[in-house]
Amino acid sequence: MKKLHTVLLSLAGTAISAAAILLFGTRESNKNSGSTKNASQSNKGNTSPQAKGELYKTAGIKRAELKDIQKVPEDTIPGFVIGKAATRSDEHDKYNVDIVSNKALLIGHIEKNRRLCNSLNAWHQGSVFSFVKLKETADNQPNSGTAYIPVGLKDSSIKKLKLIFEKLAKRHEILAAENISSQKYLEILDDHRIISEVLTELDLIDLFDISLSKRIIPALSKQLEEEKNWEGLLILERHSELINDLSERFAATTYARIAKAKKNTGQII
Repeated sequence: MKKLHTVLLSLAGTAISAAAILLFGTRESNKNSGSTKNASQSNKGNTSPQAKGELYKTAGIKRAELKDIQKVPEDTIPGFVIGKAATRSDEHDKYNVDIVSNKALLIGHIEKNRRLCNSLNAWHQGSVFSFVKLKETADNQPNSGTAYIPVGLKDSSIKKLKLIFEKLAKRHEILAAENISSQKYLEILDDHRIISEVLTELDLIDLFDISLSKRIIPALSKQLEEEKNWEGLLILERHSELINDLSERFAATTYARIAKAKKNTGQII
């Protein structure tokens, strides 16, 4: 009987030991599995092109100096060339970004800018609208310039930026003509307000000289009066901020013509 009792105790001890070993092994296995999983996720994060530090932290219009800038014809806006920024890695620089004009001419490139390159790839499929402000240089010196790239901006903001260049080009074309109709002048004034608002919104107002000659409004008001274009003079009144910038004499003359237009349209009796 005593022998049987000893055997049973021995078997019970063996079972408990086996259970403990199994439990400890399971815990170690889960621990190692978890560590492996965490390590895998950690490595994935470090090698991802969107890892922390690889992209710009904030969206905005980024500036970068161009290298090896080419002699390219300017667009219809003096001092500027518009086109696109496009990533193009090569054996010497995997973070290279080309700036190409709308006429498919290489303007220059931006070297070894990891954040710019990765951000363009992540947010714009590698290519986005951009423009270059050319710097004045001596006759025999190579051109230099700065690229302005809207990285991470919404499509609506990029469309507004493109619209600004369209309106500035339109203004330049109109003012270059020998004879300008009163309607074209009114379009310039309407566009001026839009241009000012968008450039202020994008914090680019100091980059462009969008000022208009102060001769435009007095000449326009006189032209509208001679044409008896009373509606045109009423439209001109919408641009009071520009009228008020004139000298006291020219501002008073312009407002007198607007008052005449109101009288002829029955607004003043």
